[in-house]
Amino acid sequence: MSAEQTAAELTTRDVLLQVDRRLTLIEGDLRSLDEKVETLDTRLSTRIEALDLRLSAKLDDKIDGFHYYTTYIKFGLGRASYDASQEIRNHHLTRQEGVALVRRFDGEFPEKYFSEILSSLEIKPERFLALCDNFRPAHLWEKVEGKWRLRHPVV
Repeated sequence: MSAEQTAAELTTRDVLLQVDRRLTLIEGDLRSLDEKVETLDTRLSTRIEALDLRLSAKLDDKIDGFHYYTTYIKFGLGRASYDASQEIRNHHLTRQEGVALVRRFDGEFPEKYFSEILSSLEIKPERFLALCDNFRPAHLWEKVEGKWRLRHPVV
């Protein structure tokens, strides 16, 4: 189309050629934008995966106390029992010292990360505690005045 050609002189063919050129430019822009979005999406996904791994590792460290607490519920032995028995066998503690540690620390509730763990598990505190109570074997536990107590504590 020449500079002196007026709008009235444009033919349908000329208009279609202009529309086609503009659509070609738009398609090129869209392809370029798609590539940029794809690149950003890949980078973001990689960062999210890395963050998930770090959070999982941190959560894994925080769940240890719950492992020992639920072991205590299920078997009547907590971390203090395991650690104290090992230290007694290695002659680093007397039996009396071990018993005192077991009485003091076995069954200690892991309060520090409780809300964070429950958030990750997507359960309410009442549900967690009810689940724990469901796994208390009757031959190890009894409820006395509304509180759970070992039938045969370490003496």
